Amino acid sequence: KVKNKNRKYQAASDFTINDCANSLVAVSGKKKQSVECNSTRKLVELVQKTDEQQEDPEVENENIPEMENPEKSTEIVEEVFMDYCVDVWWLISEHIMPEDILRFALICRKTACVVSMAKFWSHLYRRFYCLGADLPSKLQPRQIGKQGSLRSAVIRSLFYTYPPYKMSLNQRANRDPVCLVGKRLESSWFVQKPGEKRKWTFIYTFRPRAEKKVHRETFDDSRNSNKRFPVENSHILLISTRQFRPLPQFHGHEVFLKSLTRPLAPGLSELALRLIFEDYKRSIVQTITYDSGVFVQVIDWFSPLFETVQKLCDFSASDSTDDAFFNE
Repeated sequence: KVKNKNRKYQAASDFTINDCANSLVAVSGKKKQSVECNSTRKLVELVQKTDEQQEDPEVENENIPEMENPEKSTEIVEEVFMDYCVDVWWLISEHIMPEDILRFALICRKTACVVSMAKFWSHLYRRFYCLGADLPSKLQPRQIGKQGSLRSAVIRSLFYTYPPYKMSLNQRANRDPVCLVGKRLESSWFVQKPGEKRKWTFIYTFRPRAEKKVHRETFDDSRNSNKRFPVENSHILLISTRQFRPLPQFHGHEVFLKSLTRPLAPGLSELALRLIFEDYKRSIVQTITYDSGVFVQVIDWFSPLFETVQKLCDFSASDSTDDAFFNE
């Protein structure tokens, strides 16, 4: 009896490698059911049907579903859509509103070709032109065809004649100037308001970074108008302040706007404006801070105020032009 007790004690206490090697493997969890692919199922069904037909010759030939060929399926998908001619898209384009032109041009290549035609932009100009419109001389019906880019001229005219665009000018001018970060500084100038010694207006002109020119084939070279307006995609930053700051001097080097922030002014009663410029090496070149009485506006190239501000930067501009600008 003592020996048996020692054996039980040894069996309960001692643990050897043989105990693990001879033990049964514990199965935990449920077995996952194998999921057969649809193609293999179809293949098995076809094999079974062919075997039955070979064994029983009296069975009539039935329509056996064929395996789907990926090459045939892709060809069928490519032939599903309808390819309309350019004339159909042109008739549709006559009823497109100005804010929907981008969506219309992205439908297919033919709609993009229609939008690139000079005929499309001249028709759009005639749709919204009215006799009493206060248009500049360059945007009048007799002069608009002589511009370098008909597309750019029509876009500018829509901000005189199309009511939704006219109403959006103030909202666009008062938007956040952070949208100018990363753009290239084209020129800078300042103007002093007549009769007020302590009020200055600084004018910064920005353009996008230089992009590589991509030559693309056009639908009809005789009708399209791909020439760009000289100042297209340009922006003007207007800064009105009571504090004069010297203009940046970069001596012909390309300089970009790295950051534009609106920190608190030293008096903590208003916001200041800080401009940080960098060169092509991403190194900071100059920092300009305007502290007191800062009012900022962003003017796009298609805005009616763009040309007026450009005349202020011209040395040959008359004093009457300056007065008209400040009276607005």
